[in-house]
Amino acid sequence: MDSKRNVNIDVIRIVALFTVFIVHAFLNNGYYEVPMEGWYMYLATYVRQLAMICVPLFIVITGYLQSGREIRIKSTYANLRKF
Repeated sequence: MDSKRNVNIDVIRIVALFTVFIVHAFLNNGYYEVPMEGWYMYLATYVRQLAMICVPLFIVITGYLQSGREIRIKSTYANLRKF
């Protein structure tokens, strides 16, 4: 097993991935067109709010993985031209 691999980052990535699926499921199932009535809608809203943690999790993962990287402005902008 690779001793440099951090399994905790993989666990956070999996949680973030599942929460992205949940957020997109709410987008595609008509949740936003239904009026807020009944306990089911309150539960769905609570789950959606919990799932909104997906974007901050990906930002934290990216920051952690890029923390040891040396910043080279010239090569960074040169690589953007390739796209």
